[in-house]
Amino acid sequence: MAAKKHKPSGQDKIVFEKSDRTDTEVTIIGTTPLIVHDFNEKSLKEILEKQANRSGKIRKKLQPRDPFGEYVRSVKQLDNSGKSFGFPAQALKLGMIASSKKADAPPKTELRTSFFVYGLHSPEVVNLYGIPRMRMDMVRIGGINKVAQPRFRACFDEWVMKFKIRKGSGVSHNDVFMLLYLAGLYNGLGEQRGQTTGNIFGQFEVCNTDKELMKKAEKIIKLSEQQPPFNTEAMKQKWLNELDINFDFGDFEEGIIEEVPEEEEATA
Repeated sequence: MAAKKHKPSGQDKIVFEKSDRTDTEVTIIGTTPLIVHDFNEKSLKEILEKQANRSGKIRKKLQPRDPFGEYVRSVKQLDNSGKSFGFPAQALKLGMIASSKKADAPPKTELRTSFFVYGLHSPEVVNLYGIPRMRMDMVRIGGINKVAQPRFRACFDEWVMKFKIRKGSGVSHNDVFMLLYLAGLYNGLGEQRGQTTGNIFGQFEVCNTDKELMKKAEKIIKLSEQQPPFNTEAMKQKWLNELDINFDFGDFEEGIIEEVPEEEEATA
């Protein structure tokens, strides 16, 4: 028996309702200094080299550290001008979601898909404006029992970020800005922020509804665009002299990878 042909009915139609999606350009201004530490290509290469060395056939050879190079690599650069900087968009979103504990907000699992943070020129990186300076901190990696080592990173005493927030129907416009406000007040951004260490770094305010803050932000943006490149030889001498880094950094070494010669492999 031949199968009966299906006749389409009104119930077969799929109707999509257009989502209440809106994009809002946002400007925030720092109220405390911002310390940045970009996960750069050199750090990724070191991790890959360590994973490739599980056989034990590769030995580390130590070389003196480059404090100014570490400082330069700590900043995410948008181009090769030396004065155009960025910050991970995802870090902003995660800070906003973490601040939901301070407000009567939807569950975190729902917030993850209710709004998104985009950069103005790159989806993954928001625009960061300011004049960086070289900062040295003593840190312990791996626990309190580890030996403290100096870390050289960029610090922005005055800074501004511009980005775009795209929200859907699961959260209101006011809810999104409340999360952003709470993130700036309690969590902060970057290294040594309140969310991770209880410190004061990376706190900020939203400029969109405050004319005076917006004027101050525009001034910082203008100064940032007029500054000389931060990664020149002249800037290197300036910061090394200011931090009084004039000793031999062979005592503070970082590892590079060198293959063990065959004649040494048997006794290594």
